Amino acid sequence: IYNLTDAIGLIYNVARDGDPERSQVGEVPATIIENNDFYIEPRLYRQKGNETWACAEDGMDLKAGTKSTDPRDRIRILNNRLWGFRPTDQSCGGSGSTGAGIVIHRNASNILIEGNIFFDLTQGITAFGKNRKYPDEEVEHIAIINNLFYNLRDAVPGNPNSGQAFRLSTGVDMYYNTVAKARSLLFVQEKRATNRVQCNTFIDIREAEPWENNRQSWSNLNAWYNYPDEGRIYAHRGNSNVIGRSASDAKLGDLTFYVRRWTGPEKKTFSNVVPTGQLLGPKITPEQGCHCGKGGEGGRWWVE
Repeated sequence: IYNLTDAIGLIYNVARDGDPERSQVGEVPATIIENNDFYIEPRLYRQKGNETWACAEDGMDLKAGTKSTDPRDRIRILNNRLWGFRPTDQSCGGSGSTGAGIVIHRNASNILIEGNIFFDLTQGITAFGKNRKYPDEEVEHIAIINNLFYNLRDAVPGNPNSGQAFRLSTGVDMYYNTVAKARSLLFVQEKRATNRVQCNTFIDIREAEPWENNRQSWSNLNAWYNYPDEGRIYAHRGNSNVIGRSASDAKLGDLTFYVRRWTGPEKKTFSNVVPTGQLLGPKITPEQGCHCGKGGEGGRWWVE
């Protein structure tokens, strides 16, 4: 699925007082988006000095989900590959975007994003929270689990979203992800958001984002390699992290996979990103009953 304004737009139209914008956020329970390639080609890029823009928006624009707590109704985004996205040139490509792999907003809830590969794009995942324009809508129950984010491009230098893995203004669970080669890792836009960041591996992040402590969030049992400021790693209410001064300290293996497998296979290999039988990755001491093995998630909603 390629060269579209949004490769996937998850909306559901229901009549709401003649308001076309509010009519896009009905429920889409049990939706599964699995094993796809979502990308744009360089011919859609527009160069402006040292900035790269595109006549397109995001890989996925998720406005709808479900408020159902039944695990069978959960929206699942599984084992996809997303690449190539850049910020929108509004003269040719839609209403505007940061070039993210996935944007989550409006009323998108109960969404599990697991096992995907994001690479060569400007931003990984953006999850918005409350929107004053739509006070009856809310993003909640978002889980980002065991994904790879690799080589996030600083396509528009000076733009805070450019080359960034995550921008969050709602509570998100992030477990078992690997982020390698990004300008910045995580910007928490809403300090009251309840984030849980555990058992992730972060490699070669060039800039440390500011963040504020709160009583709701937990960030611990993560591994950080070649982070620019060890005193500013994102850690809440815990002190069990692995810190390595160089990327090679991670001692991870290479990942090889194919894109466009059905229309023109191309092999990709990313170095130092996955544990192998010989290279098991970081060892982190358990804390407060949490650990990075099976069952260490602590009964989170997405485990059911």
